[in-house]
Amino acid sequence: MTDPDRDSEVPWEAIEAAFRRYMRAPKERAEAEQRLREDRDSSEREAGRVLEDSIGQTDHAVRRVKEIEATADEVVGQLPPLRGRRWDPREVIPEEGIPEERLPTVLQDCEAVASELTQAAQEYRIAKKREERRDNWIEFLVVLVIVAVFCVMSVKVAKVLRDCQEISPPPAEATATSAAVETRTSAPAVTPGPSPTPLHYTYVVQSGDTLASIAARFGTTYQAIMELNGLTSTTIFSGTHLLIPAPGDTASPLPAPVRAGRIAFVSDRDGNHEVYVMNADGSEQRNLTVNSAADEHPCWSPDGTRMAFTSNRDGNFDVYTMNADGSGVKNLTRHAADDWGPSWSPDGSSIAFMSWRDGNNEIYVIRADGREQVRLTSSPAEDRWPSWSANGRQIVFMSNRDGNWEIYSMNTDGSEQVNLTNNAADDCYPSWSPDGSRIAFASNRDGNDEVHLINASGNGVVNLTKNSADDWAPSWSSDGECVAFVSNRDGNDEIYIINIDGSGQTRVTGGLPSDDWDPSW
Repeated sequence: MTDPDRDSEVPWEAIEAAFRRYMRAPKERAEAEQRLREDRDSSEREAGRVLEDSIGQTDHAVRRVKEIEATADEVVGQLPPLRGRRWDPREVIPEEGIPEERLPTVLQDCEAVASELTQAAQEYRIAKKREERRDNWIEFLVVLVIVAVFCVMSVKVAKVLRDCQEISPPPAEATATSAAVETRTSAPAVTPGPSPTPLHYTYVVQSGDTLASIAARFGTTYQAIMELNGLTSTTIFSGTHLLIPAPGDTASPLPAPVRAGRIAFVSDRDGNHEVYVMNADGSEQRNLTVNSAADEHPCWSPDGTRMAFTSNRDGNFDVYTMNADGSGVKNLTRHAADDWGPSWSPDGSSIAFMSWRDGNNEIYVIRADGREQVRLTSSPAEDRWPSWSANGRQIVFMSNRDGNWEIYSMNTDGSEQVNLTNNAADDCYPSWSPDGSRIAFASNRDGNDEVHLINASGNGVVNLTKNSADDWAPSWSSDGECVAFVSNRDGNDEIYIINIDGSGQTRVTGGLPSDDWDPSW
């Protein structure tokens, strides 16, 4: 019979708890070993994958793997040498398991080896990218050489054809007018015909020519060239023979045409930002908005009857429209985020603008009546200042998605976004010419902000303003012969105009201590 007093002295609960721990110990040990196997399997698979990608690619990667292999042999007795192959978990984890006191050390060593392998793979990828960039430069230089050879051969062939044309006798009916054949690309060469007073010249269009540049070279207008040749479009192609109106027997330049149209701009002369309008010669400057809020970024409609602009008169910046006399103001976008920088489509049906509604500036388009707002760009970078092409099929804009500001083009549905400038400097504020052949923009590639011109294809960059001050925000005249822009060359921001050949830089605002900017012609 059991003695009750003696039984009460036995710590049965402690014994029972110890027994339960004893019974659970094998299970817990097995679970710990299983977790270690799984962690090690995952680490080793990843390390093996990275190693398999790296080995054999570069000498540097091989040396790094050998160093890691030596380290692994030294600190982890249970791990087999790497030997350039995928690890087998059955070799890494012995069937009898790893002593419990070694588990933390083995796991830590496995993680260290995996980290070393990952670092080696990263270094290899960096070296590979450098090698790819070097190969890309080599390919670019090869293409450049091929293009140069092609251009030289084209010039030689064109010269031979012109020589043949000069040798061949003119037709009988050609004696009624005189003609001069363009024989140099640097300046028009004039060869008078039998008549002492030439009626027109003949010019062979060269690569990069536009009607406006040809007209400026011969001292005429591109409208006169179009009328003489029966052209209905300003698009011309290299090799085309054009009849050029002669200004007289001395071929002296025609008087400069009177600049037409009106220029809208922004000024703070009344204490806040307002939209003003003036004649192209700077006369009759008038405040259109007359509002206590900030009104900025004016843009004429194609028919000149309305104007889009940006205002915060309703609390945040939205795109508005108004009549050309300042009446009929309408909030077009009505969004809680800021919308600004409007640009009309050439048919007047839509307006492109930039918006902050997605956390950064993106390009949107909206119907001119406020319907159907659609986002065109979707980039984590900034996309700003859209401008439509003359045919309404493309939009140019500025973006810093490549690390600096560049000029991009895209279709009006947002597709085919292409970097046009590809320059280490900042290229900003694009404006498409009325004939669609060129784009004006501001760039600091020459050390300070200047207005530049570039062909719509992205080549033929020309510095237009060439001034030590900052010039930016270009806007084309409706005839494509002049560009309005902002400059601080006189101490504060003023509106200037310039011919597209770089001549005739004229200030059209001034005389006040205020700033004038954002021209729209």
